[in-house]
Amino acid sequence: MEIEKYLDSIAASINEASVISEATSVAIRKQFSEDFLLRNFSVPRFKTQEVALTIPVGTREVREQPSNYEPFDKSEFFEKTLNILRRFTNEVFKKRSKEIDRDRLNRLRAIIEERVNVLRAAIKSSGRISSELNLYARYLAEQFNVLYQTETPNRIYRQIVYAINEEQRQDIYPVPPAKPPQTKIVLESSELRNVASKDFFKINMTINDGTMEWNYLED
Repeated sequence: MEIEKYLDSIAASINEASVISEATSVAIRKQFSEDFLLRNFSVPRFKTQEVALTIPVGTREVREQPSNYEPFDKSEFFEKTLNILRRFTNEVFKKRSKEIDRDRLNRLRAIIEERVNVLRAAIKSSGRISSELNLYARYLAEQFNVLYQTETPNRIYRQIVYAINEEQRQDIYPVPPAKPPQTKIVLESSELRNVASKDFFKINMTINDGTMEWNYLED
């Protein structure tokens, strides 16, 4: 919240309290006038001549990340990874039965789908595309060797890692530049406890006959 809006809300609350108090005084005045004993007493009234407040305020830098950035199209990225791995499946297991291949393929699809979500979250969080994609490729290469029990795992591992990095890097959209840090005004007492002393200051606020003035207090 902006400081001006916060102070305006305080002033509005005080003015509202004064209006309520005046309305209450009118109602009490009527009651006094109708009472045999009280009619001889003055009606109590509340009126604020001047209200002075000292308000603690803190500041804090906040870095906003682009909330709508999507590294890639999840469906297309998934299908491309699957097609890359199926090339190796066809090469290594041409003589396996279709039933076994179908079962392994379903398990492979589940692994890819899970890692696509992990890759998406990692890139959005870190902004690192090449390193996260390489980790993605290495993990899938390892899982492929375990799932299909390949006879030449090192060769298959290297080829899969190379293929995914080479063919899918272009499918990832560039990370948009980070927004410059914004200064957040801290007003809540629970948050003020964590504000560094250099970012802490006070405001002197005065309300007089409905008008408001305020200024920063020097230490």
